[in-house]
Amino acid sequence: MSRALTGLSKRSLIFLLIVLFVVSLMCRISPSQKTPPEESPVATLAVEPSLQVQPAVPLPPKVVETRPADGGEINGVEGVTFYFNQPMKTDTVQAALVIEPYLKGIFEWLDGNRVLHFQPDASFPLDTPIRITLKGGCSG
Repeated sequence: MSRALTGLSKRSLIFLLIVLFVVSLMCRISPSQKTPPEESPVATLAVEPSLQVQPAVPLPPKVVETRPADGGEINGVEGVTFYFNQPMKTDTVQAALVIEPYLKGIFEWLDGNRVLHFQPDASFPLDTPIRITLKGGCSG
């Protein structure tokens, strides 16, 4: 009986050595010799946005500051500067600007048509109230 176990043990030992040898050979194969794994299909997820971005509603043109300030004193030769909240269409603003008493002058647009400086040809009359009005119809 011990002889039968010895024979079986030898066979098992030889089989185990052969398996280990084959496994060690397989571990030595370079990655380029291995066959690539099959690619699994990729799912594409399509998500529809729940919020749609609406185009911004343009703000109406507005004078945000003047120099001198409203009610301030005008130096006879410095002129008046208007600051707008957006670039303006120059011809619409110049047509809507009313200066009383009337004075001829030069319009100078600055900062991408956001700033208008009016420089009178002659000095503003001293000790005389000047009324400058920007009528409707201006567009940016």
